[in-house]
Amino acid sequence: MQEQWEEKGVIFMNMDRAVQEHPELVKEHFMTTCIPPSDNKFAALHGAVWSGGSFVYVPEDVTVEMPIQAYFRMNSAGMGKFEHTLIIAEEGAEVHYIEGCSAPKYGAHNLHSGCVEVFVGESAHVQYSTVQNWSKNTFNLNTKRSICEKNGTMEWISGSMGSKVTMLYPCTILKGRGSTDTHITIALAGEGQDIDTGAKVYHNAPETSSSIESKSIAKDGGRTNYRGLVHIADGAENSSTAVECDALMFDNDSTSDTMPYMEIKESKVDVAHEATVGKIGDKDIFYLQSRRSGRRRRQEDDRRRLHRADHGGTADRVRGRTQPPHRTRDGGEPRLIGNTHIFSRHCRHTARVSHPIVSGVKRITLLYVSSFYGSFNYP
Repeated sequence: MQEQWEEKGVIFMNMDRAVQEHPELVKEHFMTTCIPPSDNKFAALHGAVWSGGSFVYVPEDVTVEMPIQAYFRMNSAGMGKFEHTLIIAEEGAEVHYIEGCSAPKYGAHNLHSGCVEVFVGESAHVQYSTVQNWSKNTFNLNTKRSICEKNGTMEWISGSMGSKVTMLYPCTILKGRGSTDTHITIALAGEGQDIDTGAKVYHNAPETSSSIESKSIAKDGGRTNYRGLVHIADGAENSSTAVECDALMFDNDSTSDTMPYMEIKESKVDVAHEATVGKIGDKDIFYLQSRRSGRRRRQEDDRRRLHRADHGGTADRVRGRTQPPHRTRDGGEPRLIGNTHIFSRHCRHTARVSHPIVSGVKRITLLYVSSFYGSFNYP
């Protein structure tokens, strides 16, 4: 940690050292109210054998302007990794934590069962970004959760491209009035991969808001799955949530499922869910090949144009420029899709199915395929 941040009281060190140098802070927050060992069997295993990880503490009204970064790697066959990440942002604090994970491929299976606890104080802002590229012999079974106080903001940005099996559902408990939660998840599953990701949000206070945006691509027989839960408690009036899931399959052997689950106990809320599923066939690939440009400069222009059209909104949110809108869908009779379960007294829920190759999904497809077949002119 740079001296300028240490002078302001910011702490960034590994968990083993934090236990020795800051025992009171660790004892107060470590696997107590956020993720107790009794939460699930993997949390219990983690609590028993954990080692390593990151400890971040940001004092009141301190903004850490540069991202804090950590990197975890498995370096031996058949090992288990159980690092613990603990982030504490006091009232009015702001911090961005970036985490990377990777491992070389071994003959034996590896297990990753990490744990992340984030405490967002009143009017604080925490952004947690992670990209995992574990080898395809790794079982990635994480537990991640945050508690957000009054007017606090929590952002989860997750990229899951590696591992044999991933089960990852970052969770936020919106405890204080006016708190906000945002999830952006991107998953890519290839041959022999099962990427099961999603998000959980508990609206336990009035005027809270959340947004979940999930993008997934399955190819070469891979499987992707979105599994989410949104719970709005009785008394959490004037709260809102929006869930958007886009899934893309590249062949007949790949599969993708969407399983959103919503429990709405309050009537004065806005709830929106939208999902699109698309598949790329031989005709679509032929179309891309027939529209290719012969000039390298034109190809690069096309590639940049598609990138802006496809990822502009999501990329801006990843960089923290904008917040995804909380919106409701108007016009036409809503149609529920997939395994969406709604328990509500009077709330509005809409879900809409689009054509398999539409809007953002189409642009994602074209951009992704262009990396294999070269660029093309987008009509």
